[in-house]
Amino acid sequence: MPPRNPPWSRDELILTLNTYFEQRPSDIAANHASVMSLSEELNRLPGHVIRPDAQRFRNPNGVYMKLSNFLRFDDSYAGSGLTHGGKLEEEVWRDFATDRDRLRRVADAIRAVSAEPVEATGAILSIDDEFEAPEGSILVGYHRYRERNASLSRKKKASVLSKTGTLACEVCGFVFKEKYGLLGQDIIDCHHIVPLAQLRPEKTTKLSDLSLVCPNCHRMLHKGKDAPTLEALRDIINSD
Repeated sequence: MPPRNPPWSRDELILTLNTYFEQRPSDIAANHASVMSLSEELNRLPGHVIRPDAQRFRNPNGVYMKLSNFLRFDDSYAGSGLTHGGKLEEEVWRDFATDRDRLRRVADAIRAVSAEPVEATGAILSIDDEFEAPEGSILVGYHRYRERNASLSRKKKASVLSKTGTLACEVCGFVFKEKYGLLGQDIIDCHHIVPLAQLRPEKTTKLSDLSLVCPNCHRMLHKGKDAPTLEALRDIINSD
């Protein structure tokens, strides 16, 4: 039995679904230009370092079959489509099929971030957090990569200290120094408030793009597909 390549990621399926709505697989074949282009794009994505069967990894035939897997969810398609797809395809369809403008923006952001230099994409993929989002691991990783920019973090803390004299969580108000003394005087997380679908490497991160939050609130701000905004999380806390 030939070696199996890694399963498709959410990022790959988002790009594939975006192509699906641009060019329905029922109208084309595996040798269509859009399928060939998507195959090349998927092969350039960071993430899959190990490819046991490199020759077939996201090749046009496999990409066309994956496009065809989405047909089974499409009410406008008269046939049944391929039925051997996985659960993740259904999740991506559910998250994006009814909001194609958002799908396009997310796909564009994934492409832009994936075109970053090797050093940046390597740093992105080395971030092993449990944060998750419908937009996929590449954008979440890049989001966290920006949050962990030490220089920006220091500047943000210095700016807030000069204005307020303290480093308080912008959601719950917790101040580490008040609880832990000097040990906690500079402890606070930086949260990047720019939506994932709007991330672009060419856009310089400004201090206004960052908020200071405690680790607990930071985790809630990255909690799955229904993660709240700072304002929404603040409302949740204040409603108790």
